[in-house]
Amino acid sequence: MSLNSATVVAERPLEPRTAPPQIETTPGYAWVILFVVFVASVIAPLNQFKVPPSVPQLVSQFHLSMTNVGLLMSVFSIAGFVLSLPTGFFFEKLGAKVSGAIALLLVMAGSVWGTYSTSYGGLLASRTLEGAGMAIIGVVAPVMIAAWFPARMRGLSMGIWSTWFSVGIILMMNIAPKLLVSGVWQKVWWFGTYACAASLVLFLVFYRDPSSGLGLAAVGHHTKSNESPLLATLKLRDMWLLSISLVMFNILVMAMGTFLPPFLMKVHGLDSAKAGLLSSIGSIVMLVSCPLGGFLSDRLNRKKWIIAIGLTLISFFWLFCFSAPLRYVPATIILWGLLAGPTITVILSVLPDVVKRPELMGFGMAILMFTMKLGQFIGPVMFGKIFDVTGSWSVGAYAMIPVCLIGAVTASMMKTR
Repeated sequence: MSLNSATVVAERPLEPRTAPPQIETTPGYAWVILFVVFVASVIAPLNQFKVPPSVPQLVSQFHLSMTNVGLLMSVFSIAGFVLSLPTGFFFEKLGAKVSGAIALLLVMAGSVWGTYSTSYGGLLASRTLEGAGMAIIGVVAPVMIAAWFPARMRGLSMGIWSTWFSVGIILMMNIAPKLLVSGVWQKVWWFGTYACAASLVLFLVFYRDPSSGLGLAAVGHHTKSNESPLLATLKLRDMWLLSISLVMFNILVMAMGTFLPPFLMKVHGLDSAKAGLLSSIGSIVMLVSCPLGGFLSDRLNRKKWIIAIGLTLISFFWLFCFSAPLRYVPATIILWGLLAGPTITVILSVLPDVVKRPELMGFGMAILMFTMKLGQFIGPVMFGKIFDVTGSWSVGAYAMIPVCLIGAVTASMMKTR
């Protein structure tokens, strides 16, 4: 090397070395976790929706009014309403695997109890026990998934998981009519029990907690504070707005899921199998619209507007579905599926942006499940009561339109993008 070249090298300022950007990677086993948690989640709505296709048999045996039928669906949410917030505490104490196993055991025990119920009161109590299991799985499942997936994949993974409710409805709406051919409604309850037992075995064998540095542990910051995490979460303005939107959404979901099948049977003369199949079209569409909504929310980052616009447009379903001729009903149900999927997916996937601190995620999800159960309780009772008073399916449907708009307005008021 010459003297001149050495001088040039010496005089050249040293450029600071920068570390390459860290790319969040998704571990392969995360997809196994997503599958296992998804199957465990599906068991809850599968058992919850044993009632709609079984309405004729249940009404005949227990001499039920439509208000009683609605309560069989709503009472499923009472235990969830009570247990959602405590679940945030014992999830921290017991861990994910134990909490998930307890949830499945409660659903299975409630299903067995319901099978042997000989009175309306006993059947109602069994539904409460099943609802307790659903409350727990509804809180812990999203947290388990978020713990395994990085932020850039959270919308997609949560979108896939968000189809759990739809898959449960689809399975029950199409399997139950075949089991009810004999007129024995207990066969539907036994099917729910066996499905729950199989899911419990799958969950116990394959679920495990992630290593540190994944998912929620890799984002945000932990803040040491003497303040209760639950209290800190409740102080968040956007947490309240998001919760109100979720209450409104679930009023709509449960009113539709409970009364659309009997409406199709009574008004349009469809048998149980055809009514169940037609009612499940929206849930089938959601199998695509939920993941698509999650994918778009990851890319567009306009989450509150996806919720607000979705809830606004869902009002058209209620405007037409319970009053239009039968040939137009499938189109309205497809509209429901296209809009409901992205709406619920974004409501759940936006939660980390609302709570901002990883240690608040469990309590944030507990609050969402609490409000979800509130909506699930109100929806069937509200629609059933309106029908019993007015005798009109369309009046019950029109009453859901303000519910849509309230949810849309509260979502639009959120400061989170």
